[in-house]
Amino acid sequence: MKGGQTGPNGEPSEDLATFMKDLKGRQLLLGASSEMIRAFNSWQAETQAAEAGDNMLGAVEAYEKLLLAIRRDLGHDDSKLPRWDLLRVFVNDLDDHLPTERPLKAVA
Repeated sequence: MKGGQTGPNGEPSEDLATFMKDLKGRQLLLGASSEMIRAFNSWQAETQAAEAGDNMLGAVEAYEKLLLAIRRDLGHDDSKLPRWDLLRVFVNDLDDHLPTERPLKAVA
């Protein structure tokens, strides 16, 4: 997927890896809500499972839930934001990778 999140061989970009390390190391410990910590842990578990099973959609869904949890922590109400729209900000060709049978609906 395009979007500047990975290096040339599909590995996480240095900026993303540094951000996630900082998020995990300091930000979560000091200021995250319980919901955000659970969403982060779920995203990590889904990513590991996806890499082992070669199915990244679960990890992508968990990443969107993490981003939504972060936004809720910041006070944003995304109840009317359609599913996947937040990820479309970062991933230019997201729709090329989504199953067509999935309904696009708001996520809470």
